[in-house]
Amino acid sequence: LSAVSHNAQILLESNIINYLSLLSFQMVDNQFLAEQVCLCIHNAIMTAPIYRQTALKIQQDEEIEYGEGNVAYECGQNGILENVVHCLKQKLNPRTVKNVVKACHALSSISFNCVLMFRQGVVPILLEIIELHEEDIQQSCGDCLRSMRMRLDAMVKAAA
Repeated sequence: LSAVSHNAQILLESNIINYLSLLSFQMVDNQFLAEQVCLCIHNAIMTAPIYRQTALKIQQDEEIEYGEGNVAYECGQNGILENVVHCLKQKLNPRTVKNVVKACHALSSISFNCVLMFRQGVVPILLEIIELHEEDIQQSCGDCLRSMRMRLDAMVKAAA
């Protein structure tokens, strides 16, 4: 359902992030659940990255990187990101790895999550996955690493 923008908006307005947060704690022990939750996270962030419960300030929505209304930020704030990274550290089947890496790539769309992922040691894990898996998974890993590098580099330059 979350692969279609209109459906993703409805799910987000219905507070699906809270439900995904609860499911993310259970997905650590269940590969099928991890696969589905990570696919939903990826689709929600990619199809409807910004949502509002009110129709105010729609022009500014594209500029929101933090706060309520940014799906990637809310996933980081609600503990979903930590559980996705925890899943990434486990032995998974290739299909589950693919969806977990896609979720990591989607979550790396904001600087806050990039810092969290870097602190949790995602970089060596993604590099290891690049060595072991097929091309589409390698592409998602590379995209995630590129996004993290660009956002963290921009933060360092802004602080200097």
